[in-house]
Amino acid sequence: MVGRALPAGPMQPFVGERFEYPWVKLAAWDIPPLIGCTFDVGNANDIPRALRVLLASALPGLDWWVPEGWGTAFNKFGILHGRLPAPPDETTGEAMTIEIYGVALQTVEVDAEEWSIRRREALRIDPRPGAQPFGVRVPATVKIRVATYSNVGGLGFGIPMYM
Repeated sequence: MVGRALPAGPMQPFVGERFEYPWVKLAAWDIPPLIGCTFDVGNANDIPRALRVLLASALPGLDWWVPEGWGTAFNKFGILHGRLPAPPDETTGEAMTIEIYGVALQTVEVDAEEWSIRRREALRIDPRPGAQPFGVRVPATVKIRVATYSNVGGLGFGIPMYM
């Protein structure tokens, strides 16, 4: 079921269509000003800083805290996916989050032999189990494909399965 009610508070001017499921206490809106935006990163460590700059530009007037730790899916798949705290919905007083999904426009496509070589190199650099070769070329441009403001973190609205 899709409704038209908007949240109250500083996010109100930035939200679009509301996603609502009556059997759970869920409220989620897409964030049109972020969808389609791009930003550049030198490597995965640049993501929090670059995302803060993008948020300040696309959603002005708000102060953003962007957590660290965006590198795993980015390095492995060329995917940006994560959540960050957002201003509360003043109608309900509920804590809210923003979930963001984007893709690096410069990904690496290799055959099985090249992947095997890259895998051995990744394990040499990082011998922990599960170390993976990078799937993205850096520096990279990241394009936001999905952005959702919601009272439940990790909804995954419109985000393809990638694991």
